Amino acid sequence: MKDPGWGLGELVEKLGEASPGSHLAIVYEGVRPEIPNIDRLDITLMEAEELEGYLGKNRNLATALRNLDLDRYRYIVFIDDDIIPHAKWIGALIQSCREGVSTGYRVYSPREAPLLLSLWSIYSLDTMLSRDTRIVWGGSACFTRDFLDVDRLLQMWRGAVSDDVAYTYLARERGIEIGFNLYSLVRNIGIERLRDAISFIIRQQRIVYVYSRWLWRRGVAYHGYVWLATLTGIYNILFPSILGLLEAVLTLILHLLYMFRLRSRCLVASKVVRDGSVARIWIYAPLILLIQLPLLLLSRGRDIIWRGTRYTLPSPEELGYVSPSGGGCRPRRI
Repeated sequence: MKDPGWGLGELVEKLGEASPGSHLAIVYEGVRPEIPNIDRLDITLMEAEELEGYLGKNRNLATALRNLDLDRYRYIVFIDDDIIPHAKWIGALIQSCREGVSTGYRVYSPREAPLLLSLWSIYSLDTMLSRDTRIVWGGSACFTRDFLDVDRLLQMWRGAVSDDVAYTYLARERGIEIGFNLYSLVRNIGIERLRDAISFIIRQQRIVYVYSRWLWRRGVAYHGYVWLATLTGIYNILFPSILGLLEAVLTLILHLLYMFRLRSRCLVASKVVRDGSVARIWIYAPLILLIQLPLLLLSRGRDIIWRGTRYTLPSPEELGYVSPSGGGCRPRRI
């Protein structure tokens, strides 16, 4: 963590409920946090070390891996300080960690965050549901001790900005499947302002642009098609013809099908994180279908701002990352 967030106390309490008897190591940068006394957890608090070549969150993670006796544990879970776990979350992560690594994913409640961010979090869930596009989200990820190659991770984090990318490349190097269970979805503390939400989305997609260019291009192609079909449909309504009206109806069906697809995702996410407001945002599905193309196009580039600090994302080649299939962090058929 970097400076204590307002949700830290609730996070620690929820961890005590979800995983009593566990060892919780909190590595902080900046202001020393006040940690609630939780009898069910063995808590270690340590300040991030000054490590040359390690930036931001990766410095905190490197501090933890260098100082903890990981051989004491069978599973190691990395947790961001802005999640609110539920009772089944950590069990779902461990259950799906069959080949050595599993991931959770974030859900933003529309009661705490702009509607666009809530929609985007459910929209991006499709990436996690497919084995072909799944990544490791470091904000909620589980590793077996056998999988967690500390020396390799320390090497991959040196000079890197994103910890998630290193985990994903490591899984690809090993040729293993990243596990995922719907009950490893977890509620994220909301981003209040729309401007900050848009900045967050662009930052996340800029990381995809740099490290999974093939996935970014696929998104641009799909949403470019949606824009073309929608604009053509509107034209055909204004200037009707028999074939034109048929195309307009087909465009309407495209949006309706996506709405019902997103509805199923919203219902599942709402059940997992116990937030009824998530279940109702599916009716705004056309908004994310149409706004995602400009968001993707704005995501071209390598500079990001993360918690007040500007970073330039190094290329995979600069970091020495190698994907078995080429083309960036692209999965290999297993």
